[in-house]
This record gives sequence, structure tokens and C-alpha cells, in this order.
Amino acid sequence: MKVELSDGRIINVRWKRIYKKREKKEVVDTICLVSGVNEKKEGSEKYFPIATGLAYQSPDDRYVRAVGRKISLTRAVEEFKIKKDREKIWQAYFENCNC
Repeated sequence: MKVELSDGRIINVRWKRIYKKREKKEVVDTICLVSGVNEKKEGSEKYFPIATGLAYQSPDDRYVRAVGRKISLTRAVEEFKIKKDREKIWQAYFENCNC
């Protein structure tokens, strides 16, 4: 998901699931990766890390994709100091999510 910030920069937000065993139970942790986009470069050099957020699943909880994404995005967005940028990220999330 690409978002244009108030200063014109473009960021890319994506999620990864991390499968683990915790207390002898399978759990899925969700990590939100926020990267800056450098349009002048290509391939993996095009993106550079800005913020990450991690949502841990308790062994007692049932995995819900939307909950993991919201928690990890909340933690990643805390890195952005400008409220308007945080609002744009959340707006883009709700426009693109299937929730």
C-alpha cells in the first residue's frame, strides 16, 4: 500500500506474518514494515526502512489477520510525528483493507 505524505514523500506499507511456536502452540506474529520509496533507484534499493511495528499473538488467542495488521500498524505509525501523516496512513489502510 503506497501513501503520499504531507511533505510529498511516498511511503510503502506492507505486512509479513511470522509463524512460531510459543508455549508448544503455533502462533502467528504480524510485522508491519513502513519503507520510504526512492523513485530514482530500482529493485530492492528502491526502498529504505522508516518504521516497523510488531503484533505478538498470545498462545491463548485465535489468529485474526485484521487484528494483527491493525496492532502492528498502530505501533509502526507511532514513529510519525505529524498527525496529518498518521491520518493519511490510516485512511489508506481503511480504503485498501478487506475488513
